[in-house]
Amino acid sequence: MNTATPLKDEGIFEDIPYFVRQQGSGALNIENALKTTVVVRAQGTNDNISDGKLELKELKDKRFDVRLSLENFGDSTKSYNINSVALYEPTDGTYRLQRSEILHSNESNISREISVEAHSSESIDFTMDYSDAENLEEDNFIEGFISLKDKDGISDLNIPFLGFYGDWGRQRAIDAFQLPEIGSEKRNVQFFVNKNAGVSSSMLGTSMMLKLPMYNDEIYFSPNSKYYPDVAARIAPLRNMEQIEYSILDAKTEETLRVLGISKQVRKLSRLSVNKSFKFMPESVWDGKLGEGIAENGVRYIYCIKAKLNTNNVGGSGEQVYKFPIRVDSMAP
Repeated sequence: MNTATPLKDEGIFEDIPYFVRQQGSGALNIENALKTTVVVRAQGTNDNISDGKLELKELKDKRFDVRLSLENFGDSTKSYNINSVALYEPTDGTYRLQRSEILHSNESNISREISVEAHSSESIDFTMDYSDAENLEEDNFIEGFISLKDKDGISDLNIPFLGFYGDWGRQRAIDAFQLPEIGSEKRNVQFFVNKNAGVSSSMLGTSMMLKLPMYNDEIYFSPNSKYYPDVAARIAPLRNMEQIEYSILDAKTEETLRVLGISKQVRKLSRLSVNKSFKFMPESVWDGKLGEGIAENGVRYIYCIKAKLNTNNVGGSGEQVYKFPIRVDSMAP
């Protein structure tokens, strides 16, 4: 992990690394791995595990502590210049723009040094402080790379870091749908299939992903019909989820009438290997059946999506629920 090379988006004025959320520690660098005689491990704020990455989790301030521990198993002293680059995700005032920008701060100009003698270990402690970075707004990720540049020019090392400045529990796991959620404030859509046409990535449509009719902020479908025989979820996952359960509830009592299915280990979209803005969830299809028959015509039901997050109890209860009004319309016009 130390010897990986962070991938960058080549810009006109500066090359900007992709998010740690997208690339991890970077691209495998076999030559660098074979040449190095030093291993560096990191610990810090909210992370007591000494390894090749710094997991900062939820941060209440724009600063965090770092301890780097270097082990030199070679036959000569090694010296490094320590620098860092921090990244944030800009917004247009409503949603994140899904591109990385360098977080400029006084911290960006600080360079540190460390030397470790042959067959020995050495540590360095410091605080990375981005309090003066105005672009880092609350409820945003702070991530980047701590680089150790080899003064001998043989093998550079890197430590990726990732944290969230703000309240992680406020961050929704699934992007906003095309219709309002029951009991929740209106959210702005982040991912679109077609932004100009207002087609959001998260959508309740048919299993063939045809757009269902909507009237008074309610979705309608017609079981056994030719064009709108069922309803299914297409989602834009913003966070990793252990599972998602899909169910139909009674609109008055919110009693569960039917569990449609469960999706396991749903991964977020923010990865370099992902080139589309949504995932169709085959476990979410409702054909209109409840018990032995078809749901009652014209009656309001709730289509419920329950997401279980893999937060390890960091930021909230670890469960988010999304509810949408839906009706069966089997009457001919």
